Order: sequence, then C-alpha cells, then structure tokens
Amino acid sequence: MKRLVVPWDKDARNYAELSLPYRIFTAPMDELLQSAFWRNLLRYASGLALEAGCGTGKNSLILARNNVKPVLMDFSRRTIAYCKDLFRRCGCDALFVVADLTRMPFKTGVFDFVHSDSTSEHVVDYTGVIREIARVTRKGGYIFATVPNKLRIDGFDLHAKLAHVEHINRSFTPK
Repeated sequence: MKRLVVPWDKDARNYAELSLPYRIFTAPMDELLQSAFWRNLLRYASGLALEAGCGTGKNSLILARNNVKPVLMDFSRRTIAYCKDLFRRCGCDALFVVADLTRMPFKTGVFDFVHSDSTSEHVVDYTGVIREIARVTRKGGYIFATVPNKLRIDGFDLHAKLAHVEHINRSFTPK
C-alpha cells in the first residue's frame, strides 16, 4: 500500500487546491437541492455517516451543515489533514480516520449512512470495498455510492454553476 499512498499524498494538496474554488462550501441549500446528487444524498443521510474515500471532504461538510455526524476516511494522511483544516475553518465537527477502504477499522453495522463518491474505481479490489461498505452499514441503513459515468446524477450543471476554474470546463457527464 505504501507505493500507492506516496503519489496520492503528493497529489492531495493539488487535489484540494483545485477543489477550493467550488462555492459548494457556502452555497445556499436551495441551490444545492437543484442537483439530484445533493437531493438524494441529503434525503438519506442521517445519524452517523461515513464518507469512505473523502477526498476534499466537501460532501461531509454539507452533511455536517445538515445535522449529520460525519466520519471522514481516506488513506492519504495529507488529504485527512486538509479535511481537518477545512472543517476547523468552517466551524464544523467531524471524526477523521486514515485507513484503507478494503480494511475499515470500524465495528460491523456502526454507520447509519455510508457514502463513497467516485472512489471505488481507484481501488483494484473494488468488490472488497463494496463488502466493507456493506459490513459497516447498520441493518436498515443506507449506502450512497457513485462512480464516474455518463449517467452520473449530478452531471455537468452543478459543476458549471459552482466551479470557477478555467481548466475545469466539464465533468464526467458531457453537456
């Protein structure tokens, strides 16, 4: 795993800085709810929620703003450090865990909601990721997972509205 973490850690700062221009952190809820992604995420998220492969932590930050208790997990220490700083600056609370998606350090059935946004496609053992997500989700809980594809429910429109970076001119979904 060390071979994988090193390049990801080196890229974590750039990844976070590219995402910083997103107004998603301060966007009004009515604007976010125009997106099917956010409507569905917020519809099912409750209680203790794990973001498996948290990246910039933007999804969990929105959940924290909506009375959900987020746990952010990523295998990149720099990504987790970025998320901690972001949550501190935004005045939101969360738990932060450095761990592998295929070996989560949580008890079985501990989370009410688990989400993984465009993460499992980066892991060779994606079935192991799915098994672990199912294992840590409580019976009757919800799992919300996305992967890049042409039918992605947040599509291009949300990114066009919230991103203000020249080189980010399209998402995974064509116009």
